[in-house]
Amino acid sequence: MPAFASCFFMGQAMGVGVAGLLIAHVGAAALLVGGALGLLAVALHFSHRVRLK
Repeated sequence: MPAFASCFFMGQAMGVGVAGLLIAHVGAAALLVGGALGLLAVALHFSHRVRLK
């Protein structure tokens, strides 16, 4: 269990660092739009999988 928590929080920290680099290169608006599109894709995929059951 401690390894899971460690990996989870390390991933969170790395994500913040990568997001900071992306904001420097493409801007905050593009990063937010990309995140929104990714969330929409996951939601559509999940709803499709739920309907198949």
